[in-house]
Amino acid sequence: MLLQHGAGIPCQQLLHASDEAARPILAQIDAAFRHPPSVANTLHGVRRIHQGARGRSTSLFPSRKSGGAIPLESKLELAYAVVLERSPAVLRYRTQVVHIPLPAGQSAFPDFLVELVDGGFELHEVKPSIAHLSRAYLDRCELIISVLQSAQVPFRLCGHGRWSPAQDASG
Repeated sequence: MLLQHGAGIPCQQLLHASDEAARPILAQIDAAFRHPPSVANTLHGVRRIHQGARGRSTSLFPSRKSGGAIPLESKLELAYAVVLERSPAVLRYRTQVVHIPLPAGQSAFPDFLVELVDGGFELHEVKPSIAHLSRAYLDRCELIISVLQSAQVPFRLCGHGRWSPAQDASG
């Protein structure tokens, strides 16, 4: 399986992944960017966001970087998609495309998979305020980080004042 990024340049991070635990995550990243848009030019993730759901503020964002409409679950995600679209560090992105299995039958679907112009990949979770997240949720994020460590894919919490894709979630 040839994993590529951007204009067909092999992504060394993905090609040289030797850890068996990393392969499922890396395969999902590869599939996310290989999967073509739907007939309606929408780039759905593995966790589909249904438009028009009652009581939810879903939207479709027309992304030039991603080459199709990106489904989003909230106005906050919509605002973050605009940030990604404008960032010179971002090559392209997708939403809800990586399923991360966690212990005790739980799982996580980070909001955004981001491919950077330097060939790296990151997973971003967008929240209104990191300072107001519960200790249990922060522990869950630490668990996600540890699961992704073997794949060398950073996980970033993005909240108020921390919107740059280049900012580190730890500081």
